Amino acid sequence: MKTFMIPADESSERSIERQIRSFIRHWVGLLASDKYEDAVDLILPEIPGASGSVNSSEATERTPELLKAVITNYGTPEPWEGQDQTYKVVPIDDFLRKDFEAGLNIEFRPFEMLGKNYLGGIHVDLPLNYEEGNAVGDLTARFYFQRVSKDEMALVLHDIHML
Repeated sequence: MKTFMIPADESSERSIERQIRSFIRHWVGLLASDKYEDAVDLILPEIPGASGSVNSSEATERTPELLKAVITNYGTPEPWEGQDQTYKVVPIDDFLRKDFEAGLNIEFRPFEMLGKNYLGGIHVDLPLNYEEGNAVGDLTARFYFQRVSKDEMALVLHDIHML
């Protein structure tokens, strides 16, 4: 699991934001290379309650197979009726980079959800293989920052769904 220092002030917040952006680019690269196990190993394994893509009472931990299925089926673990295409994360090339970077929305704002406290979060619009060609679309991975020690936090993947 990859950890980050909890920002202490505005200056450290900017530095940690750069680290998180770099981490997310790496994480998306792992997905594009079909390295789902490595991608899962870098985040907290739990599936938070109220996940939009996975019923947390049926699956309590994210697995490589579940992560791949949710991406393949555009936000659900199982194919939806009439689904003609399966999806795959594609590498962030020069054509996709600007849209990908513009879609990274990081917020360091503490909040509480279903009895869990989080330190903020990030939305990541995933680059996918659409029928019309590769593009950054509306399938979004939502991560929350969860404290794992006094000074450190890690990312927990809340869900992957259409935003």
